[in-house]
Amino acid sequence: CVACHESCGSCSDELATSCLTCSMKHLWQENLCVQHCSPGYYKHPTSQNNPAECEKCDLSCDRCSGPAAHHCLQCKIGECLRYVSC
Repeated sequence: CVACHESCGSCSDELATSCLTCSMKHLWQENLCVQHCSPGYYKHPTSQNNPAECEKCDLSCDRCSGPAAHHCLQCKIGECLRYVSC
């Protein structure tokens, strides 16, 4: 038996890229377990038994609080934030 990478909750082998689920301290993003969501993603809670996931922001947002264009916190370069939309 080989131990999983520390970011994994369960895995298929010891590599960080082999996580099947994430530890409670990590977030699932594009098939990897990360500590923080990358720009263009937001933290989305899943269920009580699973850690949160990083979901994609609207294409106009660089940082956001949800999936829609009106959830933008920061716009991509060259765009201006007006209220909560770019």
